Order: sequence, then C-alpha cells, then structure tokens
Amino acid sequence: MKTISREQALQWIAQGESQKCEERMAEVNRRLHDLVLYVREHSPYFRDAYKDLGEAFILQDLPVTTKAGLLECYDHWVTDPKVTEESVRTYLSDLENVSENYLGRYTALSTSGTTGNPMPMVRDEYHNTIHGCLMEQRLLKGIEASLLSSKVASIIATDGFVSSYSSALRIKRRLGDRSDRFLILSVLTPTTEIVEKLNVFQPEMLTGYPSVLEVLAREKLAGRLSITPDVIASSAEKMTRDTYETLRNAFDCPILDNYCSTEGGEIAMSCSHGYLHLNEDWIILEPVDEEFRPVQLGEWSSGVLITDLTNFVQPIIRYHVGDCVRFSGQPCACGSNLPVLEISGRMGDMLSLNDTSVAFPVLYFMLSDVKNLSSWQIVQTGGNAITFRFIEKHGTSREPVGIAACEKLQQSLRSYGCGEVVVTISHEPFIKNPKGGKTPYVLNRSQ
Repeated sequence: MKTISREQALQWIAQGESQKCEERMAEVNRRLHDLVLYVREHSPYFRDAYKDLGEAFILQDLPVTTKAGLLECYDHWVTDPKVTEESVRTYLSDLENVSENYLGRYTALSTSGTTGNPMPMVRDEYHNTIHGCLMEQRLLKGIEASLLSSKVASIIATDGFVSSYSSALRIKRRLGDRSDRFLILSVLTPTTEIVEKLNVFQPEMLTGYPSVLEVLAREKLAGRLSITPDVIASSAEKMTRDTYETLRNAFDCPILDNYCSTEGGEIAMSCSHGYLHLNEDWIILEPVDEEFRPVQLGEWSSGVLITDLTNFVQPIIRYHVGDCVRFSGQPCACGSNLPVLEISGRMGDMLSLNDTSVAFPVLYFMLSDVKNLSSWQIVQTGGNAITFRFIEKHGTSREPVGIAACEKLQQSLRSYGCGEVVVTISHEPFIKNPKGGKTPYVLNRSQ
C-alpha cells in the first residue's frame, strides 16, 4: 500500500497549484497509470474489467463504474482481501468505533444514502494524508492551525458514520478535556433552539450545510442570532451564489465552500472570491451527458465521472455521480490557475411552513428512517401545506410507506417548530428541473 509523509504531500500540492496546465496533466497521467496498474493487480473486479487494456491506455479507455455495479461485487472491488462489506458494515454499526481505525489501519465511513442504499467507503493513509493537506493548503489556507484553540460549532446530521458527523466526532474526541470547545448540533434541532445555543456558545468557526447556514444567516440579519464567527465553512451540499452572498452580508467573514463526496473526497474548494477550483492534480472530473459522453466546455453536464487518484484500497475510477456541473474556461481573479467549476443549484428550494424555514438536509433526515421509502419529492403548495411524491422500494406495498412517511413528516415538522402542516400524498410523477433534467427533492410553489 502506498504511503506519503505530510511534508511530501504539502510539497506536491503546492507544486500542483503552481504548475502550468500541461505539466500538471502530465503528472495526472502518471498518477492515473500508477493507480490502474495497482488495481489491476490487486482488485479482482478491476483485473477483470481491465483484462484487455493495453499499456498505452488513456482515461477514456477505462470503463465507467456505478454505485450499484460496485456494490454488487464489493468484496472483489477492494484491493485488500481483508476488507469485506460485511466487516465494514459491522464496524460502522457501532459509533464507538469512531475512535479506532477499521482493521487497525483504515478509516471507514458511509455515504448518506440520498440516492438509495448507503455505501461504506474505506480510505487508506495515503488518501487521508493527501486530502487532509488539500483541505489545509487550499481551503483553510492557514486557518487550521488555530482550530484546536478555537470554539467551533457544527450543525450537521448526527447520523452514524456519515462523513461530516464521524469527522466531527473524531475531532471532538481528540480535543480531550477541551472537547467543550466543539459544539455539535443536529440539523433536526429547531432553528430557535440552535440560535439560543449558538448565542450562548459564541463560536469562532461555524460549519454546516449551505442551506442550513443560510437559515442562520437570515436569523442573523433579523437580529435574533448574535454571533460573530471568524470563518464559516460549508460542505456536503451545493452552495449557490445567492447563498454565498447572503452569508457574506450576514456575517462579514470568509466563507469556505468544499465540494466533496464520501466516494471521491475533496473535489473542489472555494477561493477568496467564492468560486470553486477543481483539485485536478488529484481528482479527475469528467462532465458528461446521459450517455456518459463528454460535454463541451461551458455546457452543463447531466452528470460527472470522478476518479480519485489517491484511494488505493477502494478505488474510485470513472465513477458516475449525477451532479450537473460546467467548467467556465475563464481565469479567476484570485490568481489560481486551477479550473473554475460551477455546480447547478442544490437539492431544492427552501420551505417556509407557518413562517419557519426548513432546508433540504432537515427534511432528508426526517425521512431517513422511513422503511421501504426509495425516493421522494416534497412540493410546498401553501403556507402550511405540502404534497408528498414518492417511490417505494421494489416489491413493497405503496400505501403503508406513504402513510408512514406522512405521519413522520407531520410529527417531525411539528417538533421542528412548524406547527400543524397538512401533508397530502400525490400520485403524480416527480417534477424535474428543466436545467439538466434532474429531480429536485424540494420545491416551493406557494409563492
């Protein structure tokens, strides 16, 4: 298994950002060849997938991979035979394991399951060191040195080994007797209660999902939230330009945005001007259409293919994700020559139910434990009314799933401070976004 020191990783990352594009792409191709040769030797899945691959291959010669396809052969996908789907899921089932490495050498975490079945991911030290240094050098830009002495508040999903929560728990436990300087709040906590706790805690750094942070920005602008953080960091959800500007206006501090995924790691990071730059020396991102064909520069994609050049234990190579992106091809005023990346929108609109704002992550985790619920869409039709469209898991009865979901929504929204909300099941098909054709989870049609 590959290893790298923190010093070497920092050196390579600094070099990658200063290189000309041609020099950087030559290094990327070398890293891609190293990864492919390794996985062809150590992963039964890739050994078979690449059996006809010649030595002088290019990226497009490699087959596309999907979450469903890889999950079907999990134990043959990984390169370490000691890693098995059963053992990883067992490890992830006990949150006490967060302070111990899986098999004594790997970190393990899980996707949130927004597209169906959560997928366990295993990362080796090579991946963790490089992606950690990417965060330090390109996103935090020196801020990390003061994190251990800062008061940090994180509003996230407190759900098992979901990446953001497990990372927060690891940091909190490392703080030891200073753990009271790291406040973790669930996104399901009512906004009024979050505001009260933040006003008491007075964080110097605030982290969370962009749409949840936007709700807090509105509370700040309304005069109810009285905190003055030195920095705000967001991830796990797409930040729109409007959200970025709202946060800047409310808090007047640096806003750090990280486009990342549990599978692909740290894909792109915001600069001082608020634009995302692709970490293209370590992550290959291919914007593609519905047939996995490349789209033209400046055009919106219907999905992307991700290749993580750092994960040698659970390889992510041309892995399809349904994010709509485009590359502008224009230089950024910040001076970085890493490509500027735009992401289309976010998971949906903000709801306002009985004058209480509800962001997508809150709704998602309200419904996360409803059995046999495959996918869903919520449309607000009035001040206290929503319609619920859904698809049940194959082979299950539709009616009980709909009833359970509606009851859970009404109960959870009441607890969140929305009062009584009328939830009506709709049997109409999901409403799609005309840009890219994706299906937003949440639509506000009440205005």
